Amino acid sequence: MLSKYFNYLTDASFIKDNHGNTLFFPLGIYGKGRIITDEIIERKVRRFILNYYKVSLTIIIFTVVAFGCIWSFLLTPVFMGWFYLATKSLLTGV
Repeated sequence: MLSKYFNYLTDASFIKDNHGNTLFFPLGIYGKGRIITDEIIERKVRRFILNYYKVSLTIIIFTVVAFGCIWSFLLTPVFMGWFYLATKSLLTGV
């Protein structure tokens, strides 16, 4: 059940266009999309996003329970930086 939740979150960042290309929206509806024409890169990005959600949400929930909300807010820039740098490196040259 939890696996389906993370898959749904991951799938929400990807859309197929009329030409069969995959469009990746790293910030969801709040940002611009990127066209991914290579299936290998698409799989790598999907795998990263899935693992990112699993790791970041687990750590944030644990931090809130164990230490309080303020510490989870302090972790937010760390996770945002990780997401930005990883997706940027995966999409270099796309």
